[in-house]
Amino acid sequence: MWVNRATHTLEGGINAHGGVNAPVLVIGAGAARRRLVGHIGAVHFHAEGEAVAWTGVEIAGHRHLLASGGQMHGHIRLPGAAFSIEITGAAVNVRQYAEVSQPRHTHLHNGSVQVQDWVPAPAPTGGATSLVGATSFRASFNRVTHHGVAANSRQWRVYREGHLIWATENNNQHLDVATTPNQAHTIHARDHIPGSGWGAWASTNVRTRPATPPFTSVTNQTPTEFTTEFARSATSARQWQRRLIGGSAVSEASTNAASHTWASLEPNSSHEVRVRDRNVDAAGWSDWSGWHSATTLPSVPEFLRADGHELGSVTTWFARSATSG
Repeated sequence: MWVNRATHTLEGGINAHGGVNAPVLVIGAGAARRRLVGHIGAVHFHAEGEAVAWTGVEIAGHRHLLASGGQMHGHIRLPGAAFSIEITGAAVNVRQYAEVSQPRHTHLHNGSVQVQDWVPAPAPTGGATSLVGATSFRASFNRVTHHGVAANSRQWRVYREGHLIWATENNNQHLDVATTPNQAHTIHARDHIPGSGWGAWASTNVRTRPATPPFTSVTNQTPTEFTTEFARSATSARQWQRRLIGGSAVSEASTNAASHTWASLEPNSSHEVRVRDRNVDAAGWSDWSGWHSATTLPSVPEFLRADGHELGSVTTWFARSATSG
């Protein structure tokens, strides 16, 4: 967007000998890209005979012809002319000029120039993500308003592990993204401002949550312990929970491994186990797995007594440690 910085007068002058080189206006350095917009003053002159006249603006020693006329007699007025000339941001000298063939008297009126700097549209601010799950998230950026002009469109680019997966254009502050678990994403956005074009890109990052860890097996069952195993869905941390079937008390563990051994349990007891995983840079933990059952073995039956009988038979007695067989 072109933004007005200053307005100056371009002074004219009077000369009786063919032309007018008006006083120099010095414009200081500014933005890398700037332009001068204005008009030069009208020229009045009296020609001895047929005359040719021209007028324009001189910037940094380079003349820009803006108006001219030929085959003119007597008292003549050559009107002023508008100009819009883009320059670099370096300091420049600016002045009007007028040239007339066969003059007796030349009068160049004042003109004016407005200094305008190009100010590109800024990048959106406030990049953030929300509603982050294993397979989706929402990206958001604030809407850009540039010198009072609101954005009328937005471009989005979504990269997953460095590869572009989605490019779209809309006029929304949010973008809902469907994707895959435990992946690093970079989301870019830029806004279009009428009169300014597309602004700079902004970005934000997020890693989706891991998938729910799948159950693998129950092994190493004894009367007082068993081992449960779940496949890993992330590698930085794992939480475990165990409870007795039908109970409400939960035991927790944070063993960061595929398997965990639960010890010091009651023989012949039934339990449920679940886990969840996360990565350090992820948005959060995975969902908990479902509860998966595991039981300890019955204890070794306790010997009670042996009864002798006639004909050499013996009956032995053991306490029950289980009831099914």
